[in-house]
Amino acid sequence: ITTFVDNVGKCSNCNNISQKDHICEICADSTRENTICVLQTVTDLLLFEKNDVYKGKYFVLEQLINPINGVFEEELHLDKLKNIIEVDKVEEIIVSLGFTPEAEITTEFIKEYLKDTDVKISKPAQGIPLGADIEYIDNLTLQMAFKQRTYL
Repeated sequence: ITTFVDNVGKCSNCNNISQKDHICEICADSTRENTICVLQTVTDLLLFEKNDVYKGKYFVLEQLINPINGVFEEELHLDKLKNIIEVDKVEEIIVSLGFTPEAEITTEFIKEYLKDTDVKISKPAQGIPLGADIEYIDNLTLQMAFKQRTYL
């Protein structure tokens, strides 16, 4: 008897959860925008989907560059991402990995790795949360909010 768990695998395109040896529903959806959001985990992907934040496709890294823990660039499988960008003529990559040192290093590496492609590369802004009192905002968050401000 085959159980549900026996049929669970990773999407061969984006590393999302899917049926074993199949692409996920998101990658198979031709109505999605021609962009890719790069995330660290499938949990991040589920959060984006649950909150209806994004209408494109995804690429899940599963880990971030962290030499101290033995995680290097080769383990991100960015060659697979680069191939998807070229084959699908992806217009934009949105790197949404958070704001830890490992996330920033990984983001910079992705930017450098994809510099010879025609794809636009962006990342979400960071800053002051809605409803927050300025007096309780840490210095770095305040600096980043001013650096990434938008004009009205």
